[in-house]
Amino acid sequence: MIYVRILSTLALLLSLSACTAVQPEVQASLSAVEALASDADEAFARATEPIPFSFPADHGPHPAFQVEWWYYTGNLSAMMVATSATS
Repeated sequence: MIYVRILSTLALLLSLSACTAVQPEVQASLSAVEALASDADEAFARATEPIPFSFPADHGPHPAFQVEWWYYTGNLSAMMVATSATS
């Protein structure tokens, strides 16, 4: 019984000592201007000015661009919410 208690205490101390290790300080910086102005990957098109869209063809992905963000902005009425909740 005493051995179990000693081993349990040692295991607890060992696990706690691992938690108190000093972590190295990480220093990093990123300039948004440099990241956006980078010509690093010329395989993709750059959106440097507004591009006219033609719907419904433009509802899908645009593989010429590396990153594509889609936003939806709209308004909901109480009637729409109630209808959606019951369907």
